[in-house]
Order: sequence, then structure tokens, then C-alpha cells
Amino acid sequence: VFMKIVEKPHRIDASRKFSTWIYSTAHNYCKNVWRHQQVRSNAVHPDLVNAHTLHIQADPSGDSTRFEQALERILAEEGEEARALLSMRYDLELPVADIAAVLQIPEGTVRSRLFNLKSRLAQSLAAYKHLLDSSTM
Repeated sequence: VFMKIVEKPHRIDASRKFSTWIYSTAHNYCKNVWRHQQVRSNAVHPDLVNAHTLHIQADPSGDSTRFEQALERILAEEGEEARALLSMRYDLELPVADIAAVLQIPEGTVRSRLFNLKSRLAQSLAAYKHLLDSSTM
């Protein structure tokens, strides 16, 4: 993404805050790559969920694998925007204001969507709560 910006500096939108513009550009690039992939695996997106990020220890019963599969299924049902929202907030650690600017929605909408998405995820993944509880001890 950054090389494309360096190669085409005339495309920089001077009317917008640079950090917001670059995040928006990176977000759009990632969406385009995702759309153009010919083969989409059922594997969990490594940037969103992995054993290290969630502090889930590998367990012999295979619960963590089932958790990852369940999370991937739920995120697929939620859609690309939900995945992007989680990624921007928790992977890229963007402030709500920047996410709102990237998605071109009000900050309150970002907050409510994050809250509702986290609530749905917590409810859908409640059966796996013991994995998180046992790994933080």
C-alpha cells in the first residue's frame, strides 16, 4: 500500500487528515485484495484471532480449534464490515474517530456497532469462555 502511495503521490487527498486518509487507503486496498482472492480458505484470519492474541493455550481436547472455527463462522455471517471494524479497532488499535472517518459514519455509530458486535460474539462464543478464563490464571 505504501509503495503505491509513493509511486502515485498526486493521489494524496490534501483535504483530509493524512493519517485518516492512509488508513482509509489501506482499508480499501485490503478489501480489494480480499474480494479478488480466488480461493478463500476456512482458516481463521491470523490477524484477528490466534492463540497468542487471545492468550488461549493449545489444549488436547481441541476446544481452541473449535473456538477458532466457530469465531470464523460467526465473523463470516457478520460480514466484511464487522471484520474490518474489529480489525481496525483491536488489531490496528485505531481510535474511534479515525475508524469513523475511514468508514464515513458517525463516531456514535462506530461505538454502537462495536458494542453490539462484541455482545453478539460473547453470546455466540459463551461455550468457549473457559478457554480465556483458564489462560489468564
